[in-house]
Amino acid sequence: MGAMERRKGTRGELEVAAVLTEAGFPARRDGRLTGDLLHNLPGLHLEVKWQERIQILEWIRQAETDAAKQKRTPAVVWRKSRMPWQITLGLDAFLEIMKQAQ
Repeated sequence: MGAMERRKGTRGELEVAAVLTEAGFPARRDGRLTGDLLHNLPGLHLEVKWQERIQILEWIRQAETDAAKQKRTPAVVWRKSRMPWQITLGLDAFLEIMKQAQ
């Protein structure tokens, strides 16, 4: 990964952190090159991707691997340039979140 891609990834994580914080879920980057987004969303591991080539299955596998280490539910927050942020997570995880919200 080149320096330009790393900077774009960092900017993406900062954008997502700002969105989460504004919504009442304080978040920040942990400062390491390969670091994660630190947040207070219970039970979730967020993998942030800002890329032009959508590789959602690869990203999900990465999120699953990282989430398993923390015993969390994987979710991928992603977008292409000039597009809004999206989130992808398993249907079971979505349904569990919806049940807890009721």
